[in-house]
Amino acid sequence: MPFGADNNDAATLGAILGMSIPSTAQLGMPGMPGMGGEPSVLMGYEKVRQQLRQPRLEANVSGITTAMVRQQQTVGLSAALNLIYTDPQERKRIAERLVAAGIIPQDWTDQQLASAWANAVRTAADVYAAGKSMTPFDIVALMGQAPGGGGEGTGPRTVVNKQINITTPQEARAILRQVLAAAVGRDVSESELDDFQAQLNQAQRANPSVTTTHYGAGGAQVSSTTTGGVNPQVFAQDFADREFGTEEGDYQVATEFMPELFESLGTPV
Repeated sequence: MPFGADNNDAATLGAILGMSIPSTAQLGMPGMPGMGGEPSVLMGYEKVRQQLRQPRLEANVSGITTAMVRQQQTVGLSAALNLIYTDPQERKRIAERLVAAGIIPQDWTDQQLASAWANAVRTAADVYAAGKSMTPFDIVALMGQAPGGGGEGTGPRTVVNKQINITTPQEARAILRQVLAAAVGRDVSESELDDFQAQLNQAQRANPSVTTTHYGAGGAQVSSTTTGGVNPQVFAQDFADREFGTEEGDYQVATEFMPELFESLGTPV
């Protein structure tokens, strides 16, 4: 049974690691009996500068120096569980890792993603409480190689992710204002902005960006390419050419050709 399909992952991982892992229910969770505090989840490491006290060599030497040390980054269980809802980039990365490990299918549903991630996070919390430093991503990679844990994640695979990027009204105004200033020499009106915004967003919904990521043996990423999507600046220029072609021509004549004409006639502009 793939990882994330039941609640026995702590026991499964304990067998793999050769250690006893308590469950988060035993540790205590908000609203549950136990230690009374929310379990911690190791999410990674960061380098920080710390002061280190050295043996005093001379009377005028402080004996204190600084050095970069590797420090654990931990969050509460609920924060780790909610990561797929609060951070779109992390949600994408989490889904790709779970697919690469063979834990969820490429055409995963929100329920499958939430279930698999919740099990990875809770198992990581169990492992961390037992004294072993493993992140949910470590759990995903390990369970993908375990018997019944997905297994296929150890072989090459391709993950395709689609994303729709919508330009906000504020961004649309800035983009169209810049294009119109160069094309026709004036600011954008509210009606023109509304038309541009509607057409741009419609095109963006119809043309999502598609990221194709290839993984090799063991789930290591080999390459990633992104295609599709709509460039708002290019779309704005096309919109101006289409909607204000005549006005653009008049503005070009006024700014480029008229000065030359007056100069040839000897008339100051």
